[in-house]
Amino acid sequence: RGLLLESQGDLEGSLKAWDECLATFPNDRRALGHKGLLLMELGRLEEAIGHYNTAMKIKPSSSTQTLIDTCQHNIQIAKENADMDEAERKQQEEAERAKREYEEAAAKAAERAAEIAARIGHDVAQYLRLRSAGLVLDREIERLQAALELRLVVAAERPLEGEVVVGDVSLLGGEGAAAQVAVEHVVAGLVA
Repeated sequence: RGLLLESQGDLEGSLKAWDECLATFPNDRRALGHKGLLLMELGRLEEAIGHYNTAMKIKPSSSTQTLIDTCQHNIQIAKENADMDEAERKQQEEAERAKREYEEAAAKAAERAAEIAARIGHDVAQYLRLRSAGLVLDREIERLQAALELRLVVAAERPLEGEVVVGDVSLLGGEGAAAQVAVEHVVAGLVA
C-alpha cells in the first residue's frame, strides 16, 4: 500500500502506510528501507538515518550503509549551504550598514562644507565692504587673507602640521575637533 500511494504522488499517505506496517512489523527491513527512502525524498534525512540504522541492526548491508552515508553527506552539504547563506546574510547586513554610515558621513561633510563656504563668503563680503569703504589697511588685508587660508585648510580637512603662523598669531597644528575649534577661534580673532 505504501508503494502504491507513493507512485500516485501521495507521499504523506505513503508515509502513514509505512508507519502502520512498522507498527505491526517493527523489524521489517523492507518497510524500514522504503520509509527511509521516502523520508530522504521529503528531506527528512535525520529520520531516514534512524530507520536505516534500525535496518542495519537487523541485517547489515552495503546498500543500506551507502544510503546512510548519502544522508550524512547531504546533511553536511545542507549545513554548509546554511552556513554560507548566514555568512552572505551577515555580509549583506554589513554592506548596508557601511552604506548608511557612508551616506551619513557624506551628508555631514556636505553640511560642513556648506558652513565653511558660508563663513568664507562672509569673510570675503566683509573684506569687500571694508575695502570699498577705504577702511582696509594692508595689515587688515593680510589678516583677512590669512583667515581665508586657514578656512581653506579646514575645508580640505587637512591637519595643520607643525606651527602655523598667521600674521602675528601662532597656532600649533593638529587634527580633530580641538584643532578646528582653535582654527575657528583664530579666524574669529583675525576677522573681528
